[in-house]
Amino acid sequence: MEKGRRYRIIPYGMNIYLVNFLLGASIFLLAYFLGSIPNGVIIGKVFFHKDPRDYYSGNSGGSNVGRVFGKKIGVLVIFLDALKSMLALFIPFLILTYVEPLQPYLYWGEYYAAPFYYWTATVFALLGHCFPVYLRFQGGKAVASYVGVGVFFSYVEAIVFASSFFLTLFKKKFVSLASMVASGLTALTMIIACVSMAATGTLENYGAYLTWSFGAAGYLAFGFESTAALLATTLILILRHLPNIKRLVEGKETPVKWIK
Repeated sequence: MEKGRRYRIIPYGMNIYLVNFLLGASIFLLAYFLGSIPNGVIIGKVFFHKDPRDYYSGNSGGSNVGRVFGKKIGVLVIFLDALKSMLALFIPFLILTYVEPLQPYLYWGEYYAAPFYYWTATVFALLGHCFPVYLRFQGGKAVASYVGVGVFFSYVEAIVFASSFFLTLFKKKFVSLASMVASGLTALTMIIACVSMAATGTLENYGAYLTWSFGAAGYLAFGFESTAALLATTLILILRHLPNIKRLVEGKETPVKWIK
């Protein structure tokens, strides 16, 4: 290669719509396959020679893994499930933000499309967790993956989710109920914040102050994209808990005994 000559990751003359289609498809597939990693099943089969799906609620999430293999393993699976969805968000963010040759292709007119891509990736990550290709589309309930997206993005989400989740959990002993209450309150809080700031014209200038960046540049964008993704992931979480809702109404839901 000649000195001073730069590699091109996108060929000259390539259509901007084709580039965006390929970017979106690549990012969403990456997020889905990351979200599909069945941490609970992998740990259960490798270290305990058991499949957690054969016990209790029959899913591979952290709460059921905790019932089967103990609290420490359950917490580990929750952490790993949160981590994979966080990576599904941050990897596209870093690529779209810091790979300079992509920047001209990320503008749809005056709209900067990068937040749309990396926030939509979180939805695909949760879908991967709930319907993993590696487990014939039979996965978890998306709670830990939801935490990985929201709690690591905004201190507001972290405070609202954690306080409402643990208050409900310690009082009622149902992870399902605590998860739905916490996610619903978190989504409602961020929707109100986004809409109110947009209505007053302060979203672009002060929205970042609601995130862990505290207004610093070069960080995940808070706005309609993140709020829409949070609402979508909340709906996914609640829909995945429909059987739990039925059991709660019938008084047949199993309380979590390994959390004290």
